[in-house]
Amino acid sequence: MNLFSNELEELRAENARLKAMQSAVAPTKSVEAVRTKVHSSDKPRSWAEWYAFKKEAGHAVWTSTKVQQQVLRDRQTLGESAFYGTE
Repeated sequence: MNLFSNELEELRAENARLKAMQSAVAPTKSVEAVRTKVHSSDKPRSWAEWYAFKKEAGHAVWTSTKVQQQVLRDRQTLGESAFYGTE
């Protein structure tokens, strides 16, 4: 009787389980995106939403280059009237 007869099947099953777990992992945001709560894949925000974010996040985060670039990107995406809520 072979002591390791079942080992190959067990290793294949474990390998398949680990591969399934790897493919289930969603892409994560960078540490900076998590800290600032701003990521380029987020839906565009209006000025009112950005103003609320400014009050919540604080001056240092609000004045960061990434946040300011995202504000400008959202303004261009939504258009001036939709961004400021004048529609």
